[in-house]
Amino acid sequence: MKKKSKKDEAKVLGFVGLGLDNKDDHQRITNCEHFYLVGGSEETHERMQHTAIRFSESV
Repeated sequence: MKKKSKKDEAKVLGFVGLGLDNKDDHQRITNCEHFYLVGGSEETHERMQHTAIRFSESV
């Protein structure tokens, strides 16, 4: 069997956050270096943003 090279290995480039609880038809989109956040209620989207900020600060 052929040994996998570094180029063949999968690499995580970022995360997608998807909020499905939006009821006010407001489109919420946030992107940063490691995250792309879409949708959600104001509260849910804010929580996703907070998580993305904490993650980015720890990297």
